Parts: sequence; structure tokens; C-alpha cells
Amino acid sequence: MKLLGWWRLTLGGSAVELAGREQRLTALVALQGTRPRAHLAGTLWPETTEQRALSSLRASVLRVNRLAPGLIEAGRRTVGLGPGVRVDVHDVTECIECIDRLPVPDPHAVSVILAGEELLPGWYDDWVLYERERLHLLRIRALEKIARAALDHGDLGVALDASHQALVAEPLLESALSVSIRSHLLGGNRSEAVRAFHQYRMRLARELRIAPSPELVDLIRPVYGSRPPRPRAPGALPRGVR
Repeated sequence: MKLLGWWRLTLGGSAVELAGREQRLTALVALQGTRPRAHLAGTLWPETTEQRALSSLRASVLRVNRLAPGLIEAGRRTVGLGPGVRVDVHDVTECIECIDRLPVPDPHAVSVILAGEELLPGWYDDWVLYERERLHLLRIRALEKIARAALDHGDLGVALDASHQALVAEPLLESALSVSIRSHLLGGNRSEAVRAFHQYRMRLARELRIAPSPELVDLIRPVYGSRPPRPRAPGALPRGVR
């Protein structure tokens, strides 16, 4: 089952189409595991009565079992994912756990995390938003660890890729920018280091009206030989322009 990028189900090499209600049921148990029927019904149909929600759940379970046998396991009180069902989100979380556990990141885990996609884009259910944010934060933490470890081992390409992905996810993440700047400087790309610093500093000034930390300024200072020039105030014109 694919939940990253979009919902997709493949069974025996063939794509299986499910309606929106059944997609949400299967995604919910894939993300949260086996849950009581009352919990699933209340989560998926929060604006109706408990009796109607449970009835809708029963109907969805029957449809899933008919169209995708073995995808879910339904007991009297609980519904969960069937044994042997592979979910891409589980692969990503396992890789994140691997990154947290090992002193040197596993190459396969690194490639999976670098290729991360958004969880169920276009779905705005409360439970999806929660799971999306949770996975987002876990991935950023893993990307930072990958970037730092790669920099320590001299793998500047991976360090730049991982720090870039972290900055795409969180543009104001100074720790990721620090790794990016260090990687550029070690690779002799002083202009890229300066460009990244200036873009970050201007964005900080524009969005939060604060300056980069002294540690980040000290990191870029040797490129100038003196204190980096101050950014213009947001909206200000360059000197000489009126």
C-alpha cells in the first residue's frame, strides 16, 4: 500500500481501486494499527451518530474484504491491517529508526529518507494532518542526523543533499543551513556558501525580523575577512535606487 505521494494499493501486481471511504479506512489502520471499531468509526465519521458511524464502518469493511481480500483483518471489536501487507510509510519509519540507532547511517535508509514524499497530500482529515506532521518532524530529524554524519565522514554530496532536503521542509532550520554552509566551504564553493547565508539571513529578517545566530555568522565570517554586511530592512531599496 502506498500512502506517500498518493493513496495506491497493489495486490498481486495489479492495482486495486477503492472508493474514498475505503481508502480512508485502510490508510487509518495502516497508520495507527489495529484499533477498536468505535475508535475507527468515530474518527472516520465524526459528524454522525455512533450507531450510523459503526454501520458505515461495517459497510466499508465488507467492501474492502470483497475487493481486496486479506488487506484488513476485522474482528468483532477491532479492525486492523492484514498480516504481510507492506506499507511505504512503515518502510520510511523503519529507516528513520535505523538512522537513529546506527552511528553510521545505512545507505539504503539514507536513500529512502532522501526520496521522502508527503503523506496523503490533498487529504485534510484531522488524523491525517496529525500523522503528516509527525512523519514530517521525524524525517527532518533523520535528515539532520544524516547530514551531520555525512559531513563528519567527508561525504559532502550526501551532506548537501540531506541538508537541502531538511531546508526544503523547514526553510528556517539553522542547524541544517550550518551543515550546508560547512559542506560548501569544504568543497571550495565559497560563492554557494555566501549565497545560502544571504538568502537565509534575508528570509529571517523578512519573516521573523531577527538575525542569524552568532555561531552562523562566525561560520561565514572567514569568507569576508570581516563582519558580513547587514541585510537591508524588508522592503527597502538598494542604495542609490529611488
